[in-house]
Amino acid sequence: MLGSNNKAASAKNFRDLSVAIIEAGIAHAAETRAYLITKKGTDSSGVYKKCKDSYETVVVGFTDVVRELGHDADGASYLVKVVASDDIRPCVTAVESAKVRDERVSHANRDVVVYGISAFAAIEKLRAN
Repeated sequence: MLGSNNKAASAKNFRDLSVAIIEAGIAHAAETRAYLITKKGTDSSGVYKKCKDSYETVVVGFTDVVRELGHDADGASYLVKVVASDDIRPCVTAVESAKVRDERVSHANRDVVVYGISAFAAIEKLRAN
């Protein structure tokens, strides 16, 4: 997932790596949000709207993490965990409850968690230095 990300691959420190991971997560979440908007007409259960709302929150949350990294690594560490768990959870729950079979959304939900965990690990290394 991050293997083709030049910014992550060329990061010289954990701050740069954290930012690269989170920016990739922002781009991925924004693409998923755009996809969910196209599903609006097929959304009798409201799942896609819940997911679109979750992805809007994820984009804002990851953006806040980047901003927070500039001055408070502790705050960024906490916030990235919230984004990767609480902010995406309404979409995950909606998809599971309605038994929606949309692989793109299911994979994107897992990807948000992966981006979050990866960024958290890099931020923790940053905090340790």
